[in-house]
Amino acid sequence: VYEGVAIMDIKAMYHSNVNLHNISWETLDDNGKDCGNGTLFNQSRLGLLGRQMDYMTVLRNDYKRLKAGAKSKAEEDRWDAMQYATKSLVASMYGAAGDAKYGLYHPKVAAAITFTSRQTLFRLRDECEMRDMKVIYGHTDSVFVLCSQPDYGVHHIKEINEEMSPIETEFEKW
Repeated sequence: VYEGVAIMDIKAMYHSNVNLHNISWETLDDNGKDCGNGTLFNQSRLGLLGRQMDYMTVLRNDYKRLKAGAKSKAEEDRWDAMQYATKSLVASMYGAAGDAKYGLYHPKVAAAITFTSRQTLFRLRDECEMRDMKVIYGHTDSVFVLCSQPDYGVHHIKEINEEMSPIETEFEKW
C-alpha cells in the first residue's frame, strides 16, 4: 500500500503519436522519417489515420458540448453515449491496424503506434523521476508516481509538457 500516489496521464496518446510521426498506411515511405523503430513515414501531408482521428475528436468535443447544454437527463445521457462512442472509435482505429481480420490491417502501422507510444510512456517515466516523483506503476497511457502532495505533481505538469511537447500530460488524480 502506498500513500501519496499521483496518476500522470498522457492525453490521447495513440492519437498524439499518430500525428507526431504521421503514422498512416499511405504515408509509409522508404524515403520518409524514421518513427524510431525503423519504419519510415512521409511528413509532407497529414495521413488518413491522423485526419480521421482529428475529425472524430472534434465530433466528440461537439457531443460533449451538447451534453453540457442538455435540457433533460435523457438528452444528457444521449450525448454522453455519443461522446463515449466516438472516443471508442478513435481508439479502435489503432486496433484495426493491428488485427489481421480487418481490411485496415498493417503490421508496420500497428507496430509504429505501439513503439512510439511505449517510448512516450518511458519518456514520461523519466521526466517524472527527474522531478523526484518515483514511478511505481505504468499502464497503457499513464504512470503512477509517488508524490507527497497533489500541488507538487500539478506544479511539475507544465514543465513536463514543455519537455514532451507536442505530447501533453495531465495530472489526472492524486
